[in-house]
Amino acid sequence: MNHLQRKYYTTVLAVCMLALAVSGCGYGNGNYHQLTAVDRVLTQDNTGISSKHERLDGTEEYTIHVPDGKTHAVLINILNQEGSLSITIGKNGDTPVYTGNDVESSTFTVYLRETGDYKVVITANKHKGSYSLDWS
Repeated sequence: MNHLQRKYYTTVLAVCMLALAVSGCGYGNGNYHQLTAVDRVLTQDNTGISSKHERLDGTEEYTIHVPDGKTHAVLINILNQEGSLSITIGKNGDTPVYTGNDVESSTFTVYLRETGDYKVVITANKHKGSYSLDWS
């Protein structure tokens, strides 16, 4: 392969990678949801999730794993300044353990008493404020 061919293939590869990044392709289990965020600070680790934002629109999903013989108490804190925020927590195929639609500013606890993976679905509609879930 000569220098010109190498340059051509490198350019084509770079354009393809850029197209994939811009298109929002996701890899992994679950569904991809469009999410738009303005002035957002997101923190996530093995024991919690928190977001502070000027505007959040769309749906995002997280997984909380409860190991054998354990129970998690999930402390949820929501600040709702504008728009709406809804949260659902449950195991796939089961009735959710918590469903909150258009949740007002509040702090409360949801208990995850069974072993397994719980899906957390957060849906925001022009939401300004913050949320946090802590299961440490």
